[in-house]
Amino acid sequence: MLKREKQKTTIQFHCRQKIKEINHKVALKILSHVFSVAQTKVESWVEQEHALKKIFKVATDSIYLQDIANTLKLYALQDTLLFPLLKKDRYRIKKQNLKIIVIYSNHNVSNVYFDYCCHPKRGDDIVGFKKGNDVFVHHKLCERAASLMEQDEPMVFVKWTREAPDRYKLIVSLDNKKGSLASFLAYLAKMQINLVTIELGKSETKGMRIILK
Repeated sequence: MLKREKQKTTIQFHCRQKIKEINHKVALKILSHVFSVAQTKVESWVEQEHALKKIFKVATDSIYLQDIANTLKLYALQDTLLFPLLKKDRYRIKKQNLKIIVIYSNHNVSNVYFDYCCHPKRGDDIVGFKKGNDVFVHHKLCERAASLMEQDEPMVFVKWTREAPDRYKLIVSLDNKKGSLASFLAYLAKMQINLVTIELGKSETKGMRIILK
């Protein structure tokens, strides 16, 4: 029993360390996207502020993100190559509420999507990658997220909203055979999930496509 507890504690410690390392990378990538400059340039600015050891907080603390962005903005203003491109409030971090996710960024976001690979649950550590005006959310320990970070995909600050929404929209595909819909509805009832509306349609795989609200 003692051995099992020790193993559990060791695993939790390594997991926290891994998350902290990821947060450091995410923080620099978020700031890189805020200022539209290379990550190495942001890192040099942070080093000049003697903030490299605590920069990981940018990935989880929206107030610290706004504070450090205001500080680093002075370096961007001094950069003669960037100066002609600057506009008023260009680097102001805005809070944007999108469904169950809150985003802090100086770039506008239209939609939030959960990518197909990791399915993070509310409360899990998450990261957001920006593509166009959309943000794709991944679990922080997702392998695909790690790959996207290596590819230098733009990142933004994301976190869960404080309150869960009352309703969700869920699209499900089922085999088009007798009893499949009844079994699925029985499973939802067992999970104590209340259905508001159901829409039936044909899926691309010749099964049933169900939209639950």
